[in-house]
Amino acid sequence: MGKTVFRTGCGRSAEQTGTGSQAHNGLIERGGSEACYRKGQAKRNEGQGEMAAGNKQGGVPRHVQGLFISLGARFGHIRETINGTPSPQLYAYKKEKRQELGRQYREGLIDLYFGDGSFTCTEGYVPYGWQFPGENITIPSACGARLNIRGMIDYNSRYHGFCSTESMTSERIEDFIGRFSLTIRKNTFIVLDNTKVHRSKYMKEMRKIWEKRGLYLFFLPPYSPHFNIAETLWRMLKGQWIQPADYVSTDNLFYAVNRDLAGLVTSHFINFSKRARYVHLFFLITY
Repeated sequence: MGKTVFRTGCGRSAEQTGTGSQAHNGLIERGGSEACYRKGQAKRNEGQGEMAAGNKQGGVPRHVQGLFISLGARFGHIRETINGTPSPQLYAYKKEKRQELGRQYREGLIDLYFGDGSFTCTEGYVPYGWQFPGENITIPSACGARLNIRGMIDYNSRYHGFCSTESMTSERIEDFIGRFSLTIRKNTFIVLDNTKVHRSKYMKEMRKIWEKRGLYLFFLPPYSPHFNIAETLWRMLKGQWIQPADYVSTDNLFYAVNRDLAGLVTSHFINFSKRARYVHLFFLITY
């Protein structure tokens, strides 16, 4: 099992020290082959100016923006899509149960966290771009150093998680949740999606032990990412907090991820109640 880094939102970000294969005070090691790294580094150097400009209305002059608008184009968020729709009956049932968990959390009866996984890659992240009517813009994935993130967050931006350059297996996730279950002070629920690593036989066996400690898993209906506020965390992390300059090197990017996640509550705070309205509106328009 490779090295992992456990971080919480209540701590301070570490000072960046060291060079070479280590970053973030030696807590995270570079992943991927050296050839892959050199290839990704060359591509990043070529596109740094383009990516930096991409955060400012596509990096085009105002008169060009006006031309795009006159042709019916819009500058908007490039979102990921899902592959299906949930069962209406299951969706309604799970929605009601999730609302009940939210009520108990607000009344202080339970702790409620939303867990999910994400990643950052040295190829960069471009959330906005100009799109013409009927045009669907996508960005192909490419080779680059990748940092996998596994974490969970509550409505008060309290964060628990870890990062690793290796794959997020059921064993890794089980170890993370198991450690967390030893720290809880009241009945605690973790909201998760239905990915294979969450539904594995190994995870099912461990649930019996966690429930004896007062930790319970609540699974969302399929195709319902808008019910998981952790999706908002990843969107804020990659779309606002990480800056184009952070992609200049693998070490810089990995340090920035840990810095911003460690800064939750102290430096970053997400108003989930406000953002949830936008996510729900998008879901209604899309489906």
